[in-house]
Amino acid sequence: MLVKNAGFDNGNGLDIHIRTKIRTWWSFIETAVLRIGSNTLEVKGGMNAASYWINGELAEHREFVQGDGSYNEIGSISGFKLEYKDVSDRQRNFRVQLGDDSTISLQAFREFMRVDIKSNSTNFAGAVGLMGEYPSGRKADREGNVVDNTDEFGKEWQVRRTEVQLFHAVEGVQHPEECQMPVESSTTARTGRRLGEGMITEEEAAVACAHAHVTERDNCIFDVLAVNSKELAGAY
Repeated sequence: MLVKNAGFDNGNGLDIHIRTKIRTWWSFIETAVLRIGSNTLEVKGGMNAASYWINGELAEHREFVQGDGSYNEIGSISGFKLEYKDVSDRQRNFRVQLGDDSTISLQAFREFMRVDIKSNSTNFAGAVGLMGEYPSGRKADREGNVVDNTDEFGKEWQVRRTEVQLFHAVEGVQHPEECQMPVESSTTARTGRRLGEGMITEEEAAVACAHAHVTERDNCIFDVLAVNSKELAGAY
């Protein structure tokens, strides 16, 4: 449960759930679903193309060619404008306009999903979840208690069987079974795996990520090294 805001849009509510996929010692977001009121937008990354569902129904992909990189309106989610653009043949972005210069973006780069929220205190006040309390940013559990341990904090926000299920299909571990964790990392395991595939050095990753914002550069370098692909820097 990335974000839960019961008071959003005068009580219609907003939720963002994510589904992760494990690759040995690291994991990534494979699918994300946004609910506003009674409507949902679900996006799943793919090596060649992202798939998306509106209210649980698979939508037909629309390809737009825009020289200026602008978004195209393709519908709405509970009255909020839904926009879309093809960034490249491997990157597709969906954006919901919330008003007051606030947006939620679900971005697919190959099989990797990214969720970006641009918000203000008016429409996101009281939000909780894996992104922390808004606007304080505290990592708190469902009772409002601060959780310092990162693993325990993550487990706290597993979607429970008593809560709304937003994905169009059930996959993987479901509550009350505890979420699976990646295998504990080690330098030897990481280096050996990458060497077998043709190792990208940290210096090469840094060059590939030089364009990324300074606040995201370290994350970009980590991802390029983990996936062993400079191409992933294009998602930043």
